[in-house]
Amino acid sequence: MRMPPHICGVILATSLTVALAMPAYVATAQRKGMALVPNHHRCVEVLQLEKVEMDAQSGEVKVEYDDAGVQRVSDYIAATSWVQGFFTAWNFYKPNADGNLTKETHPHQWMTWIFSYCRAHPSGSLVDASMGLADALAKGKIR
Repeated sequence: MRMPPHICGVILATSLTVALAMPAYVATAQRKGMALVPNHHRCVEVLQLEKVEMDAQSGEVKVEYDDAGVQRVSDYIAATSWVQGFFTAWNFYKPNADGNLTKETHPHQWMTWIFSYCRAHPSGSLVDASMGLADALAKGKIR
Protein backbone atom coordinates (compact mmCIF):
# COMPACT_ATOMS: atom_id res chain seq x y z
CA MET A 1 0.00 0.00 0.00
CA ARG A 2 1.35 3.42 -1.00
CA MET A 3 1.16 6.49 1.24
CA PRO A 4 -0.38 9.62 -0.18
CA PRO A 5 2.25 12.26 -1.12
CA HIS A 6 1.06 14.76 1.49
CA ILE A 7 1.61 12.16 4.28
CA CYS A 8 5.16 11.52 3.02
CA GLY A 9 5.78 15.29 3.07
CA VAL A 10 4.53 15.58 6.65
CA ILE A 11 6.74 12.68 7.78
CA LEU A 12 9.76 14.17 6.01
CA ALA A 13 9.14 17.62 7.47
CA THR A 14 8.71 16.19 10.97
CA SER A 15 11.88 14.09 10.66
CA LEU A 16 13.90 17.09 9.47
CA THR A 17 12.55 19.26 12.28
CA VAL A 18 13.53 16.66 14.89
CA ALA A 19 16.94 16.10 13.28
CA LEU A 20 17.70 19.81 13.15
CA ALA A 21 16.39 20.52 16.64
CA MET A 22 18.53 17.85 18.36
CA PRO A 23 21.95 19.42 17.66
CA ALA A 24 20.63 22.78 18.92
CA TYR A 25 19.46 21.14 22.13
CA VAL A 26 22.74 19.29 22.60
CA ALA A 27 24.75 22.46 21.98
CA THR A 28 22.66 24.29 24.57
CA ALA A 29 22.99 21.44 27.06
CA GLN A 30 26.80 21.48 26.72
CA ARG A 31 26.93 25.11 27.83
CA LYS A 32 25.19 24.19 31.07
CA GLY A 33 27.51 21.45 32.19
CA MET A 34 28.32 20.14 35.60
CA ALA A 35 31.78 21.01 36.85
CA LEU A 36 33.64 18.31 38.74
CA VAL A 37 35.24 20.34 41.50
CA PRO A 38 37.31 19.75 44.64
CA ASN A 39 35.46 19.15 47.91
CA HIS A 40 36.07 22.72 49.08
CA HIS A 41 34.96 24.79 46.09
CA ARG A 42 32.58 27.41 47.49
CA CYS A 43 34.21 30.80 48.01
CA VAL A 44 33.70 30.73 51.77
CA GLU A 45 35.66 27.45 51.79
CA VAL A 46 38.26 28.62 49.29
CA LEU A 47 39.04 31.62 51.49
CA GLN A 48 40.16 29.21 54.24
CA LEU A 49 43.00 28.20 51.91
CA GLU A 50 44.41 31.70 52.23
CA LYS A 51 45.88 30.52 55.55
CA VAL A 52 48.35 28.34 53.63
CA GLU A 53 51.75 29.98 53.75
CA MET A 54 53.70 30.37 50.53
CA ASP A 55 57.32 31.23 49.83
CA ALA A 56 56.98 34.45 47.82
CA GLN A 57 60.06 33.72 45.69
CA SER A 58 59.59 30.06 44.82
CA GLY A 59 55.83 29.73 45.24
CA GLU A 60 56.40 26.63 47.37
CA VAL A 61 53.87 25.75 50.03
CA LYS A 62 54.97 25.75 53.66
CA VAL A 63 53.38 22.80 55.46
CA GLU A 64 52.14 23.00 59.04
CA TYR A 65 52.68 19.51 60.43
CA ASP A 66 49.39 19.02 62.24
CA ASP A 67 46.16 17.49 60.95
CA ALA A 68 44.50 20.82 60.12
CA GLY A 69 47.61 22.21 58.42
CA VAL A 70 48.18 19.10 56.31
CA GLN A 71 44.50 19.01 55.29
CA ARG A 72 44.56 22.71 54.36
CA VAL A 73 47.66 22.20 52.18
CA SER A 74 46.01 19.17 50.57
CA ASP A 75 42.91 21.25 49.83
CA TYR A 76 45.07 24.09 48.46
CA ILE A 77 46.86 21.69 46.11
CA ALA A 78 43.49 20.23 45.03
CA ALA A 79 42.19 23.72 44.23
CA THR A 80 45.29 24.81 42.29
CA SER A 81 45.33 21.50 40.41
CA TRP A 82 41.68 21.96 39.48
CA VAL A 83 42.40 25.49 38.22
CA GLN A 84 45.31 24.15 36.16
CA GLY A 85 42.97 21.61 34.58
CA PHE A 86 40.39 24.32 33.92
CA PHE A 87 43.00 26.47 32.17
CA THR A 88 44.22 23.47 30.17
CA ALA A 89 40.67 22.85 28.96
CA TRP A 90 40.38 26.56 28.11
CA ASN A 91 43.60 26.36 26.07
CA PHE A 92 42.35 23.35 24.09
CA TYR A 93 38.65 23.97 23.69
CA LYS A 94 37.92 27.71 23.90
CA PRO A 95 37.30 29.05 20.39
CA ASN A 96 39.89 31.63 19.36
CA ALA A 97 42.11 30.89 22.38
CA ASP A 98 45.81 31.31 21.67
CA GLY A 99 46.65 28.08 23.53
CA ASN A 100 48.64 29.79 26.30
CA LEU A 101 46.15 31.44 28.61
CA THR A 102 48.40 31.67 31.67
CA LYS A 103 51.45 33.06 29.86
CA GLU A 104 54.18 33.44 32.51
CA THR A 105 51.87 33.49 35.55
CA HIS A 106 52.02 30.90 38.34
CA PRO A 107 49.49 29.04 40.49
CA HIS A 108 50.19 31.12 43.62
CA GLN A 109 49.41 34.25 41.57
CA TRP A 110 46.15 32.71 40.37
CA MET A 111 45.18 31.84 43.92
CA THR A 112 45.85 35.41 45.08
CA TRP A 113 43.45 36.62 42.38
CA ILE A 114 40.91 33.91 43.29
CA PHE A 115 41.07 34.88 46.99
CA SER A 116 40.39 38.49 46.04
CA TYR A 117 37.45 37.39 43.87
CA CYS A 118 36.04 35.25 46.69
CA ARG A 119 36.29 38.09 49.21
CA ALA A 120 34.26 40.26 46.81
CA HIS A 121 31.83 37.40 45.93
CA PRO A 122 31.44 35.23 49.05
CA SER A 123 28.50 33.32 47.57
CA GLY A 124 30.55 32.48 44.48
CA SER A 125 32.60 29.39 43.75
CA LEU A 126 35.97 28.25 42.52
CA VAL A 127 34.36 27.79 39.09
CA ASP A 128 33.09 31.40 39.04
CA ALA A 129 36.45 32.73 40.20
CA SER A 130 38.35 30.63 37.65
CA MET A 131 36.12 31.83 34.84
CA GLY A 132 36.70 35.44 35.92
CA LEU A 133 40.43 34.88 36.17
CA ALA A 134 40.53 33.21 32.75
CA ASP A 135 38.69 36.15 31.21
CA ALA A 136 41.12 38.60 32.86
CA LEU A 137 44.13 36.57 31.67
CA ALA A 138 42.72 36.31 28.14
CA LYS A 139 42.25 40.09 28.01
CA GLY A 140 45.84 40.64 29.18
CA LYS A 141 44.73 42.31 32.41
CA ILE A 142 47.01 40.10 34.50
CA ARG A 143 50.70 39.49 33.94
